[in-house]
Amino acid sequence: MVQTVVIILFLLAFATSCLQFSLFPNRKVLGMQLVLIAVFMYFIHSWAIEQSYSRIKDSLSDMALMTDYTVLQVIEAIGGVLLSIFLIRMLFKEPVKKVFRYFVYCPGIMLFPALFYFESYLFLTISGVNFQLMAVTIAIVVPFLILIVRKGLLKLIPEAELRLELKFGLHLIQLAGAVILSILLFSLPVPLINETVEITQLLLLAGSVIIVAVVGFVFYNYRLKKILN
Repeated sequence: MVQTVVIILFLLAFATSCLQFSLFPNRKVLGMQLVLIAVFMYFIHSWAIEQSYSRIKDSLSDMALMTDYTVLQVIEAIGGVLLSIFLIRMLFKEPVKKVFRYFVYCPGIMLFPALFYFESYLFLTISGVNFQLMAVTIAIVVPFLILIVRKGLLKLIPEAELRLELKFGLHLIQLAGAVILSILLFSLPVPLINETVEITQLLLLAGSVIIVAVVGFVFYNYRLKKILN
């Protein structure tokens, strides 16, 4: 259960970061950050290779490490909620301090642990491939994946204010997930090393989120057309 919550929080970190990338007004800054992510993905592959299922489970059983992880999740969630509010105010021409306008270029600190986790998982599951070649491939594919998700978000939700509202909601879910994780960490009387990932639950959650997003998008367009007509 703990590992499932951690994976969900990683997915939320990736989703909120992609939403943040879709709000970048300067493409040069976007390109620089994608290059930074590519460099990060390449240079962490030596640590990702050293990971194993037992080491990952040991990390999940490390109370100090998981406590720090939970605190970072709470900080990012609260910061993301506040940033969403300030950016929404800015879009509607309400007074906002200039310093907050530059925070739009901050995709989130939890994106990098999430990318490291998924890179480690790829090295664990894919065998028979040269590690150096695989590291280069991942470093190239991940930024392009972020660009594809960003373009999809811009296509599906062209209105920046709606993307900010979605980001706001995801950060609230992230905050709730961090609270749930802290409850699990401090109340379970059994070792966490035996916990397994429930793929079915993850798929159900992802499906529910997608369905709600699609229904919301369709309903919004319906209301918008009704108002315009």
